[in-house]
Amino acid sequence: MSQINSGTVISLQTSPKKGFALSRLTEVEFIAGLGISGDSHAGKSENRQVLIMDSETQHIFEINPDVTRENVTTKGLILNTLTQGDLLMLGDSVKIEVTGDCAPCKNLDLQKPGLSKAINGQRGILAKVINSGFVKVNDKIVVETKS
Repeated sequence: MSQINSGTVISLQTSPKKGFALSRLTEVEFIAGLGISGDSHAGKSENRQVLIMDSETQHIFEINPDVTRENVTTKGLILNTLTQGDLLMLGDSVKIEVTGDCAPCKNLDLQKPGLSKAINGQRGILAKVINSGFVKVNDKIVVETKS
């Protein structure tokens, strides 16, 4: 595998139930095959265990994690170069596999009218957890692609 880019975790969020307020945490537990401990998506879908969004795109659209509702907010990670099957190492032990792009939902428009259409193709990526462990704010993210 070849390394293509890297970034940093700048924010971590979970929500106990879909639609509930996000909790910002300094550390979260990733559980292989399930997702993030305490998050509403944990164990519900193999392909949507974790949502990752980059702060650079949020800055362009003048939004924050409360709008896009991702679990992991990154800085410096070039998400649009990632494809299904790419592996990301978060911190020292957590490995996740990209399962695809996250399609924007109409709920984004409730926060900012027209956002779901405008952010299409830049909404973030979905992933599943391969190796369990803890991730903290400021942890490094290293990306590997299939080659």
